[in-house]
Amino acid sequence: MNEDMQQIFEQIKGVIAAFGMFPQKGRVIVGLSGGADSMALTHFLIYHTDQTVLAAHVNHGLRGKDANRDEETVRLWCQENRIPLRVLHADVKRLAQERGMGLEECGREVRYAFFGNWQTLKQTVSLLRTPSRIRWRRCCCI
Repeated sequence: MNEDMQQIFEQIKGVIAAFGMFPQKGRVIVGLSGGADSMALTHFLIYHTDQTVLAAHVNHGLRGKDANRDEETVRLWCQENRIPLRVLHADVKRLAQERGMGLEECGREVRYAFFGNWQTLKQTVSLLRTPSRIRWRRCCCI
């Protein structure tokens, strides 16, 4: 790793420590979409922290083959990196219509419910990408 990357990693670790974002040697559920941001975050957590990483992926049923490709990418990447993965398939369009909500709002609620449900199955889990209005015990949100 080059010096610039090492410096960036050390800065990130410093922020994590300064704000007490994770318990020592804790477990973290990462919302892994397959996009660059979530993949980079997950890679960092696996290889540059003492956290045990668990991945959660939601296929919202909105983008057809593209969503299926994202899901397959996430599955393969998690397999290669030995990360436990849970996948939820949801018909967000139908749910949004039933609930009288917009697609984005409904998709967000589906994701948070899925992540929160998994969190209740584990002890001392940090949950990434949660809404600030939801409060779970022993849970770290960023």
